[in-house]
Amino acid sequence: MNVTPPAGPSSLNNVFASAQKGIQRAVKQADDAADQLASGDIDPEPVVNLDEAAVQVKLNAITMRTGDEMIGSLLNVKQ
Repeated sequence: MNVTPPAGPSSLNNVFASAQKGIQRAVKQADDAADQLASGDIDPEPVVNLDEAAVQVKLNAITMRTGDEMIGSLLNVKQ
């Protein structure tokens, strides 16, 4: 049985931390791919890695935006 912890402030912090780490990994991947391309490596792998890194940054940014919207929803609760 898989038990999921309740969504709360610490869960949202985990979302932001995870997305931030994902963006950092993607930036590193893009940097490494750019270095390979700048050194004259004509293999298609660096180009694919660069494109993949761009997609990863976008997806992690969407995750951060969703977390931000969730916080906004939590703070805008009507009494």
